[in-house]
Amino acid sequence: MMKEITFIIVTCLYVLSDTEVSKSCSNCLPHPDENTDKCDASSGHCLYGCIQGFYGSNCSTVCPDNCRQAVDVSNDTCDATNGECLHGCMHGYAGLNCSVKCHNNCAISGNTETDTCDATSQKCLNGCKDGFYGSHCEHLCSSADENCEKCYAEGDKSTIVCTRCFQNFYRDNGKCTPCNYWCMPNNADSLPVCNEQDGYCQFGCRPGRYGFHCGERCSNTCKDICDRESGVCLTGCKYHGYCGPTCELMCSGGCMLKECNQSCTCLRGCSHKYWGEQCQQLCNSNCKIPSDSSINICDSVNGACLQGCSNSKFWGDKCQKTCPPGCVHGKCAQISGNCTEGCTGQESYGIHCGVNCNTNCMNGTCLRDGYCNKGCVVGSHGDKCNLACSTNCFDNECGRANGHCSRGCGAGWHGETCNLQCNRTCLNHTCSQREAVCIYGCIEGYKGPHCGNEEMPFQVDYYKVIGILGSGWLAFLVVLIVLIVVLFKRHRASTNGKHKDYCFEYTF
Repeated sequence: MMKEITFIIVTCLYVLSDTEVSKSCSNCLPHPDENTDKCDASSGHCLYGCIQGFYGSNCSTVCPDNCRQAVDVSNDTCDATNGECLHGCMHGYAGLNCSVKCHNNCAISGNTETDTCDATSQKCLNGCKDGFYGSHCEHLCSSADENCEKCYAEGDKSTIVCTRCFQNFYRDNGKCTPCNYWCMPNNADSLPVCNEQDGYCQFGCRPGRYGFHCGERCSNTCKDICDRESGVCLTGCKYHGYCGPTCELMCSGGCMLKECNQSCTCLRGCSHKYWGEQCQQLCNSNCKIPSDSSINICDSVNGACLQGCSNSKFWGDKCQKTCPPGCVHGKCAQISGNCTEGCTGQESYGIHCGVNCNTNCMNGTCLRDGYCNKGCVVGSHGDKCNLACSTNCFDNECGRANGHCSRGCGAGWHGETCNLQCNRTCLNHTCSQREAVCIYGCIEGYKGPHCGNEEMPFQVDYYKVIGILGSGWLAFLVVLIVLIVVLFKRHRASTNGKHKDYCFEYTF
């Protein structure tokens, strides 16, 4: 009996597996109430959704393998109805169901929810992995440029731009160019090393070279090496006949034995007819040349003629100036330029005979010091006739020496130079030159030699008149009394003292 039961159970299991799995409801989510059916008994459709990892009406289909798992493992991987991946695809896949496989060379985005390629065209959406290019990243960069490590396609995809080159190469307009041979190699190998971005030789240049790419050759007249950046000879010049920063300039021909240092300063001074720090300037051709060629013609520092000028028609320390044209015979002193034999004519004066005589000199002539030897024209005075006579002088004439108006003053003025006005009270406003005495008298109401006193109108002072009259009568009475006394004494003397009566009668 026991064996029979076992057989029946096995048979039943076999029958169940052979029927539709949907009717088993094994992948259906249960209802919270455990006693409720999970699927429809007749169709097998799940009533409350699928368990994680399945989809379809009866939850019989497994979610695509390339669906990305949710961060929370309790969340569904795909949509229960259509199987669409809910959290994106695994790297290298695309599409709603992540069924499209991307090219292996597509770059992977840092965003886990972004597809690696387009589901329709399969073009790589995030670029290519290093070393590949093309819309599907199917081409090797090295196939287009064997020295290119990383690149991208440009324009019509027929050309590439290299963005990183292999070691010992650098980028030049999108291509990989070998580092210049003259770049100093790294200690590890003998190949030249340079900056991958621009080709700069970061370990310096091989001997005899300089420049950014070490492509410039140091001057072959450098003593040893030159500066990496500028090419300046760092230890001087190889030969004494060369100078300058790069030792490519020849020493001045004026240097003794044509030898100089790197700054082009002559080592042994200047030859006999040159001067200056670098002996590049010739002595002036007007310098006197000594008979002995070993003697310098001019000073090697300032160029001054050491033997003087070649003739008396030049002057200045370098004999570079011509004597003034007004000098007699064109000769002058070398140091000052003074005309040694005087001026050619009497119309100019001065040590260089270069100053014209004053136009007020009579006949326009003067002596060497500018003195007008023939006098001044009317209206001027002074040694050089450069002073004007006073306009108040009569006929504008004045003395040569002091400017005094020699013929007097015009009306209304007086003084030696007629610079003082006559008194306004002078008649005709005219006075003498020296004392300012009014020649024609005064205008009405004024008096005095200068007409400076004002005349007062006649008035009778009665008090004075009375005083004068009173004083006169008093004097008369005194005189009368004295006269009477005198007569009386005389009479007594004549009568010997006899008494007589006398009577005097006075009539007034």
